[in-house]
Amino acid sequence: MLKKVIFLCVIFLFISCGAKTPNVSGLEVTLNEVVNDKNEAKILASDITEFSRVIKNEYRLSPYANLNNFLINIGVKKRGLCWQLAYDLINHLKKKNYSIDYYIAGANINSYFKEHNVAVLTCKKCKIEQGIIIDLWRYGGEVYFAKFYEDEKFKWKQRGGKR
Repeated sequence: MLKKVIFLCVIFLFISCGAKTPNVSGLEVTLNEVVNDKNEAKILASDITEFSRVIKNEYRLSPYANLNNFLINIGVKKRGLCWQLAYDLINHLKKKNYSIDYYIAGANINSYFKEHNVAVLTCKKCKIEQGIIIDLWRYGGEVYFAKFYEDEKFKWKQRGGKR
């Protein structure tokens, strides 16, 4: 009976959030809005994309975000929750001394199955609402990005202060 329940949960997770790979060709252009230097925006976009590839392999991320959470929650995987990916990205980028500020944003806060967290990059001394969300969880390690208020799936709120 337990095997059937687990099997049905896994099937539900696959059906409930189909994987797709977002187009990241505009990441550099979008980052130009928060980074004043086009060369730095190009390097930053490349760094984010490369980090996403590394973390995807290191954490063995599935393209199905909810499946990753399920595997972590039952102990099959150690890392790969949305908040872990957001903090890992910020910690990686901070080592490079980019001329940006970093925030964490959350949606559906305190909803166990719906809460989601992302990294937000802004220009120095800018408000989070002026930032770009970088979400490595949504598509299992593939880079999703959008302006803070233009994400059609989530309504973001700042969590804590500048990182």
